[in-house]
Amino acid sequence: MIRISDPKGVVEVMPHMLGYRPDNTAVIFGVVDGRFHSAMCAELPDPNVEGKGEESWASLMHDAASHFSDKSTDGILSVMYRDSKGGEEDGLSVVVELAPYAGIMADVLIAHGLPLHTVLCVSGDRWWNFFCQSDDCCPLDGTPISNENPGAVTAELVYEGVSVKTRTEDEIRQEWRPIEGDRAAVQKEAIREAVDADMKRSYLMEDDELEERTRELAASAMRQFEEGATHLAPGLTADVLIGLSDRLTRDAVLGLGIALCDGGQDVSHARRLYAYLASSALEPDPEEPDVEGSSTPAMLIEAAPAALSMLALMALWQKDTVGARIAIRRALEINPFYRLASLLKASLDTGVEMEALFRMMRSTLG
Repeated sequence: MIRISDPKGVVEVMPHMLGYRPDNTAVIFGVVDGRFHSAMCAELPDPNVEGKGEESWASLMHDAASHFSDKSTDGILSVMYRDSKGGEEDGLSVVVELAPYAGIMADVLIAHGLPLHTVLCVSGDRWWNFFCQSDDCCPLDGTPISNENPGAVTAELVYEGVSVKTRTEDEIRQEWRPIEGDRAAVQKEAIREAVDADMKRSYLMEDDELEERTRELAASAMRQFEEGATHLAPGLTADVLIGLSDRLTRDAVLGLGIALCDGGQDVSHARRLYAYLASSALEPDPEEPDVEGSSTPAMLIEAAPAALSMLALMALWQKDTVGARIAIRRALEINPFYRLASLLKASLDTGVEMEALFRMMRSTLG
C-alpha cells in the first residue's frame, strides 16, 4: 500500500492514480481507514458566470456529499486543477478565483457530517493548500511541483510496479480532435447536401426504413474501419452523422459496438470509428462560430455528443476510464442534458459495475 502522509504526496500521486493530469477539474476522493476509496471528478464552474457558478457548485457538492455518505467514507480530500490563462506565473490568481468554491465544498460536506481533510489547488507547476496559511510549509506564491526530483510517493509507485507515465488532457483529446482546413470544408458541404437529401427521404420513407438504412450505412462504415480504414467518404460520413442525431437511428449505430462487446471481440476499430465521427461533427473552435454560416446544421447538433458518448462506452469496455471521462465531459459541454452521456457519467461517478451498465444498454437497445 502506498503511504501518503502530507499534501505534497497527494499532489504527487494524484495524476498517477487518475492516469492523466486534469484541467478545470476538482478531483474529490473519499478516504476509508486511511486509504483512498471512491472518487468523483467535477468540472469547476466558469468564473465568468457570476452568481450561478456558485449556485451550481453548491448543488453539485450536495450530490457529492450524498455519494460519499453512501460509501461510508471517513473523510474527504480534494485537489482542484485549473491552469491560468495568463501563464504559470499567474497561478495565485487561480487560487483567489477558486477559494469561494473550496469554501462552499467545506461548508456542504461538513454539514453532511463528512470531515474535509484538505482542499488543494494545482495551477501550472505549483500547488497551494486552501486550509494552510503558514509561509513555512505553504508559501503565498505556491509550492513548486518538481518533475526532475520526484518524491517518496513516486519512488514507492515505481517500486510497486505502477506506471508513472501520465497523459495530459490535451493529449487524450487528440483522439477526436476536430477536422480542419480543406477536409473540414469538404465534409461540411457533404453534410449540407446530405441534410437536404435526408429531409426529402423523411417524407418518402417510414421510420423503420430510415433506421434500417442508417444501420446498413453504419455497418458498412464499421467494416471499413475493421479493415484498417482511418476515414470514410464524406457522403457516407455525413449520412451516418445524420443518423446519430435521431435516438432510434443512433441506437442502431451504438448497437454495432455493443454487439462486438457481447461477442468478446476487439472493439478498437469501433472506438476509432466513433472517434472519427466525433472529429467530423465537432466544430474546430466552439467559442468562435463561423460567421459565414457554414457551422454545423441545427439537425446535427446531437451528432457530436452521440459519437463522443459511444466512444466513451467503448473506452469503458477497454477499461480506459480516463479517455471515457474526458469524452463524456466534452459531450456534456455541448449538450448538458444529453441523456446517454449523463447516464455514463452517473455510472462512473457512482461506481456502477461495467457489466451492469452494459446489461442495461442491451435491454434498452432491445
